[in-house]
Amino acid sequence: MIAPLDFLKLVIGKWEGGYQAYTDDAGNWVTLPDGTRRDVGTMRGVTPAALAAYRGVAPSSLTADAMKAVTLDEAAAIGFANYYKAPRFDLLAWGPAAAALLDFGWGAGPAQAALSLQRLVAVRPDGVIGEVTARAFNDWLVKLGSEAATAAIHDMRARFYRHLADIVPGDRQFLQGWLNRDDWASAANPDFFEQFETAA
Repeated sequence: MIAPLDFLKLVIGKWEGGYQAYTDDAGNWVTLPDGTRRDVGTMRGVTPAALAAYRGVAPSSLTADAMKAVTLDEAAAIGFANYYKAPRFDLLAWGPAAAALLDFGWGAGPAQAALSLQRLVAVRPDGVIGEVTARAFNDWLVKLGSEAATAAIHDMRARFYRHLADIVPGDRQFLQGWLNRDDWASAANPDFFEQFETAA
């Protein structure tokens, strides 16, 4: 079975492009000490805010060159530290359903992934994964089975992306890419699902 860090390397390598500095992508911008803003871009899906938090530096200290230097290994390490361990996705039974949630959290933010998960498993939605949410998820996973649980997460993601595109017109340009990625991380895709088969 693929481990979380290796899964992050796989999914980032497959779905996140290289460097981009689209001016209409709010995640690309940093605020400088004088209050002005600078577009330093995103690399491998890593925003300046995520890179600064991981490196323990001020976002305003980052430059486009610093962003361009983010390697696949560093991007995956950021994902593991800030999107898997810190928001406690490591409390969830690891498999395709948890991996699909982790991938969702990488794009939508861990708090949004946690809120969406909590609604699925019928616990109070506070955006924080703790023992109650983890127990509810793990029980839900056993009840539904891995394939049906992963399919439910796929459907939840698709609803979220479509809603976001409806309420944020500028995000409509990203909708098909989000849906394609959601389709990849689904029970219907053997290339995704086989990553979680236990080796003999």
